[in-house]
Amino acid sequence: MSYPDEIKANLERADAALQAAQVLLDNQLLDDAASRTYYAAFYAASALLLSKDLSFNSHTGVLRAISLNFIKNGQLEQRFGKALNWLASLRQLGDYGETNHVTQTSADNDRQQLEEIEANLEAQHTERRRIKQTRASLQNQLELAQYHLDLAQEKYITEGGKIAAEEAALNLHYS
Repeated sequence: MSYPDEIKANLERADAALQAAQVLLDNQLLDDAASRTYYAAFYAASALLLSKDLSFNSHTGVLRAISLNFIKNGQLEQRFGKALNWLASLRQLGDYGETNHVTQTSADNDRQQLEEIEANLEAQHTERRRIKQTRASLQNQLELAQYHLDLAQEKYITEGGKIAAEEAALNLHYS
């Protein structure tokens, strides 16, 4: 199953959340900026998981799936998993910290880590798309080769000669 619309929607949400985080950061609304920054990373991570036909209903599920499907197998560096978890903890502080708040230093670090995560996740998504396109192209070439082979065999049988089969094989090579 493929989720191109959902992937696009998540990437659009990530961009919007990132823009909102910047506006909030510019206005010194650090708790809210931390929350929006986390959500930008969360949406981008969700899009990446959807590109592997994986979907989760919870934040914890998305975080664990990124770790299992991308960090542990080396597709994403371990620092990106740590950054995603850092963003999640800052979001918790920003949203539920009561008397504790996100500091400017944490917010700046938050933003930097998000930019790194998004760049890496986008690169992963682009690479997956390229692999799928290459796979489709190779499949088309294989089908075309099989078609020419079938023609060569048919021509050999109907014309009953080695020369006809060799000509058909040459046509396969030059088409």
